Amino acid sequence: MKIRLLLLLVPFILHSCDGNKQKETGDARVTIRIDARVGTEPFEPGVVYTESNGYRYRVETFQTYISMLELVRSDGSSVLVRDFIMATMGSPQTFEVRVPEGDYGSIRFYLGVPAEYNKNVDPTTYPNSHPLSVQGSQGMFWHWNTGYIFTKFDGKADLEGLEGNLLLDPFAFHCGDDPLLRLVELPISSPLIRADSERNFQVHCQVERLLDGEQDQIDIAVDYLTHTQGNFLLARRFMDNFALAFELE
Repeated sequence: MKIRLLLLLVPFILHSCDGNKQKETGDARVTIRIDARVGTEPFEPGVVYTESNGYRYRVETFQTYISMLELVRSDGSSVLVRDFIMATMGSPQTFEVRVPEGDYGSIRFYLGVPAEYNKNVDPTTYPNSHPLSVQGSQGMFWHWNTGYIFTKFDGKADLEGLEGNLLLDPFAFHCGDDPLLRLVELPISSPLIRADSERNFQVHCQVERLLDGEQDQIDIAVDYLTHTQGNFLLARRFMDNFALAFELE
């Protein structure tokens, strides 16, 4: 009887083991954290920084749309992490997605809102929780220009650069038009993401590069104001610098 009972239990034990193995295998969990820095320190609105010309400046508003945040496989296909994000830079945001095992060569996203979602769109058609809705856009929509403001970066500066001086000189970069959409793609150094693993990616925006760009330096004593229309060239320069300000840790 004992032998027969043992024989009956063996298939059940084997099946249970197989079931556990199946549960243990699956998609990987990937976390992407997006933040802003000045040098190696977290960026904080309201804090006074000094740029390369010696100007002291304080950023009061820094908001941007990040669209179509994706993990891109080495074969060119991709996994969507988030479609639209209204990011208040200075407040880190974390996003999680589960992905199948594979080689993922880069993290990719747009700064701004793609053309098919930008012009001739009524924000009231979106639910309040959506980043493109009236509530979700948080003032990042131009009714007069029928489109979204991709980025707001504004504040005050002291152009003499003397400690203790009041910051009285305003600057404002409000950029938003289809030609200003910018693609950012950051290569992943170790592309293989294995099943049942966890990977964490830190995406940093180096705020000082928005003015002191790798390819262009914006002198806020001269070029300090753009609402896109009226100074489209400056808006384009700013967005070019912005796109090159990101790095992946």
